[in-house]
Amino acid sequence: MLSKKIDILDVGAIGNLDWPFSSNKKNINLIKIDPQFSKKDIAIENNMHRYVLWKNNENIHMNILKQTETSSLYEANLNFLSFFPESDRFETVKKEKFKAVTIKNMVSSNQIKNIDFIKLDTQGSELDILKGGENFLHQNLIGLQVEVEFEKMYKKQPLFYDVDNFVQNNIGLSIWDLDLRYFKYREGVNKQTNSKGRLIYANALYLRSIENLPNWLGKNKSNFAKEKLTALFKISLIYGYLDYCYALLASPIYKLNFDNLQIQQMNKMIKGKRILNIPFLRNRYIYFILKLISNHFKPTHNNWVYANSILGNKKWFKFFSQM
Repeated sequence: MLSKKIDILDVGAIGNLDWPFSSNKKNINLIKIDPQFSKKDIAIENNMHRYVLWKNNENIHMNILKQTETSSLYEANLNFLSFFPESDRFETVKKEKFKAVTIKNMVSSNQIKNIDFIKLDTQGSELDILKGGENFLHQNLIGLQVEVEFEKMYKKQPLFYDVDNFVQNNIGLSIWDLDLRYFKYREGVNKQTNSKGRLIYANALYLRSIENLPNWLGKNKSNFAKEKLTALFKISLIYGYLDYCYALLASPIYKLNFDNLQIQQMNKMIKGKRILNIPFLRNRYIYFILKLISNHFKPTHNNWVYANSILGNKKWFKFFSQM
């Protein structure tokens, strides 16, 4: 059971796989979905699907934008974006018709057999996709990484509070972390102004919360419960939430479903991921000085897009090689 790989649905999967999954490929089964995959891509790699995921099964037009990665089912809100640099990347090149399907449809047609975790980045249509698989996701999902917007980068798109409300109340996941992204106004670029700019969007991480596990899985042993509890433990480990891993192993539902030997094995897995803490660096004055220095070297995109953090916790010596 502990050797089980995490079944991850990666929607908007064109491009390279990001951290933390790029460093944990041996622990995951990846199902990739993106309408811009080529037929050659699909022929080479298994579990790759050229679909638009949506809330309904229908043919739908996608706005193909100048920068392909910004393409969306929603129309770009250029009235807002024009105040920031590089807004021309959101200009529409063409509209292309695609077959849209729901997660529910892919499950019923046996194209998806199981999902433990979803990574979702579809430029505004994330909530629509989740709605297309609500019951299945409520029953199966242990976590979700999703891009959320605080301002309408695309016209009529749902915003963070819409997505957050649905994920917590309809799927049953809890907010865990936010990787915030800021845009600087065009006029302030390269003029020694503030670095952060305005909060525009974030990557949000959701997980099953420990106090809700008995109601979700029931209080009896089952293979399904063991599989989902294993996946939750492993995804928490992959993101570096070691405190949560320890709490899970100490909980009654884990002790019910795993024997002492399995609990010991999982404890060893945590120890292999432990993050080095240097006590004297925890002094607030030293921290202030180091943070002040590091802020001058913090990477931005062309000096106008600022990332606040990452999702999860990386080992310190891996941080710079995995920015």
